[in-house]
Amino acid sequence: MDAHHLTDLSSGNISCRFASGALILPSGATADAIGPDSFVEVDGEGTARGAGRPSRETAMHLAIYQRVPQAPAIVHTHADHCVALACCERA
Repeated sequence: MDAHHLTDLSSGNISCRFASGALILPSGATADAIGPDSFVEVDGEGTARGAGRPSRETAMHLAIYQRVPQAPAIVHTHADHCVALACCERA
């Protein structure tokens, strides 16, 4: 995401559906510090299982997983073009 300029510093995050919850990046994660062990496991209520502090946007990710059961993962970016389209309320 960083290499394609879809995020800036620690904006945006990634999660994937896992067991009865999700794996999500921690708050404030930056591209140069993210690795396979960076993800935090959360249950369906957003409570972390094990070490790490999940993204402050965990509730939003979990709400999307509940509303869109076929979604296996979420890539949340703040790409300029996407933000512009959202502001215009266009798909």
